[in-house]
Amino acid sequence: MSQKAHAHFLEQSRKHHKRLHKVFKTYGPMRLYKRKQIDLASLLCRSIAGQQLSVKAAATIWGRFADKTGSTPLMTYLDNAREQDLRSCGLSRAKTKAMFAVAEAHRSGILDEQKLRLMSHPQRSLQLTSIWGVGQWTANMLNIFYFGEKDIWPDKDVAVRNNFLKLIGDNKNSILESEKFAPYRTYLALYMWRVANARPD
Repeated sequence: MSQKAHAHFLEQSRKHHKRLHKVFKTYGPMRLYKRKQIDLASLLCRSIAGQQLSVKAAATIWGRFADKTGSTPLMTYLDNAREQDLRSCGLSRAKTKAMFAVAEAHRSGILDEQKLRLMSHPQRSLQLTSIWGVGQWTANMLNIFYFGEKDIWPDKDVAVRNNFLKLIGDNKNSILESEKFAPYRTYLALYMWRVANARPD
């Protein structure tokens, strides 16, 4: 996050949301870390496996899956796997279907990274959500953490939306209020995740 972006956040929050202003001052400029140690198709599968699960449960299931695939590249494994192979790791039938759909998308070129990088994030989201089982939340996470888009507001993320509304007032429209922080709304989401992690359970 540039100093210019952070200054914009401080200025907007000083005018409109004092509690939010305190958060920005406390945590300072946010940094966006892109996940490049894993290929796009594998990251998409991992995102699917972890949907609607706690961090611990998601890690357990993915660990079982990694043990099963071993050194075989994930897409190669999925090309030859059976439904029961995935179900035995703890994946639901829907998640299993979605992961096979990712493998098919990988084979057909829908997940061609070079082509996806040339798209705007709305175009990329349409491409990603054309894959069975991939919704807007997952597309947003990939746009943020894989492609490094800086102006995405993932309003469907419960932690992001709820923490934002707690800071600005429950009677506010979270989408409209987030627009005050364009074109850096990804960083606004990063602040909200930081606030969520800072709070005791």
